[in-house]
Amino acid sequence: MKKIISFCVLFLFLSTVVFAVPARINYQGILKNSAGDLLIGTYAMTFSIYAATTGGAAAWQETQSVTVESGLYSVQLGGGTNVTGDLNTLFDGNIKYLGVKVGTDSEMTPRVALVSVPYAMRAATAEALTSTAPINTSGNIQTSGQFIGDGSQLTGVGDAATVDGLNASDFVRFGTTETQSTTAMYGISISQATNIGTALRIRTEGSGSTGILLRGLGASSKGIIATGESIGVWGVGLDCGGTFEGTGSDGIAVFAKSSNGVGVFGSGATYGGSFESTASGSKGIYGLSPSFGVVGKSTGTGITYGGYFEAEGTSGRAVYGTASHATGNGVGVYGDATSAGAHSGFFTGGMGLYSSSTTYGGSFEASGDSGFGVYGFSDGDNSYGVYGYVSGTTADAVYGRAGSSSRYALVGLHDAADGVALYVENLMRLVPRAAAPTTVSEGLIYINSTTNHIYAYINGGWRQLDN
Repeated sequence: MKKIISFCVLFLFLSTVVFAVPARINYQGILKNSAGDLLIGTYAMTFSIYAATTGGAAAWQETQSVTVESGLYSVQLGGGTNVTGDLNTLFDGNIKYLGVKVGTDSEMTPRVALVSVPYAMRAATAEALTSTAPINTSGNIQTSGQFIGDGSQLTGVGDAATVDGLNASDFVRFGTTETQSTTAMYGISISQATNIGTALRIRTEGSGSTGILLRGLGASSKGIIATGESIGVWGVGLDCGGTFEGTGSDGIAVFAKSSNGVGVFGSGATYGGSFESTASGSKGIYGLSPSFGVVGKSTGTGITYGGYFEAEGTSGRAVYGTASHATGNGVGVYGDATSAGAHSGFFTGGMGLYSSSTTYGGSFEASGDSGFGVYGFSDGDNSYGVYGYVSGTTADAVYGRAGSSSRYALVGLHDAADGVALYVENLMRLVPRAAAPTTVSEGLIYINSTTNHIYAYINGGWRQLDN
């Protein structure tokens, strides 16, 4: 009969992770027979670790062939032939108990409590953690301090199935150099629940720096899509509240769409909105709508403008309108004035209004009882309320056409008693007609193509003006 009469258990845990912690436990004991004699030789021994002092199945067990010298033997638990259990996961903070068996003898009692040596207890709280090798854990890493560094050695962050109940695939990982992307609906989703709060605030202080740079690179993609019950995008700046740039061949700096509100709303002490287009053939403002592409409204007193447009190029157009539909009565630029004394269009400087077309240089319609298709006013010296100029051999500088016999294709009025309502320099052309008009009024003039004479309707009758 053999028995253990003394023992010594040593735990050798390294406190740093520069080298992996060995899954071995040094164990020494003295082996005697039932007569008390120290044994010599090699014996088959079984080592088992339990969760309790008595009973229960072994949580870990292995067998070893052990050499005994003058009764003394030394083994490394974990270095033999494993029967069951894993030393790497066995110790969970609760005391474990070692049982030893020699050959076919019964396991010796009592079991030996496995406890920590003094400095091994400090391993529960790391003084410092320094490693160039991976740190693996299946549990949580908790800290009341900070993780310091550029994060270049952190990999797999966000690979968990969920984060705060949201799928990890819904998030974008941020890196230092490479582009981060996601196939989810939102690359970044930020929410602010307070009434007066800021969901995202980004500040840049360097000269020429950019707080946010968002680019839509795919076909029909958008750099920013903003929706809101009140304002989708709101910007405040000493120079510009927001700067948007469209660089593609069909690039649009700002694309605004509203089903029942305002697509773009701008407010400023100088300009409500300033839009610049630098490429040849591009548009500073392009409006497309089944009703009104661009609408401007001014509510101030004095001289205010619903829309103000300025062209600085040598051949620039402050306002350019085109109606390209093959049918219908499309209007390139449409203005409407509803108040008395208001102007649906007001143009000053140089050529106040310039119009060019293969059909009509300008088309003006007045539908009111006393409306004017074209109303020209000039109060400067040598100036013209309406000025027409042609360079073609068969063109007309000013062409007027009336669709009703009681209307006038061209009307000139002068407020002064001796003023000249219509002034013609050099030549005026009247197209002859075969008979006198049936609808007449005082002062009417025509040329009869049969008699080749000029007639005027004066004092209720036609009078020949030439001999």
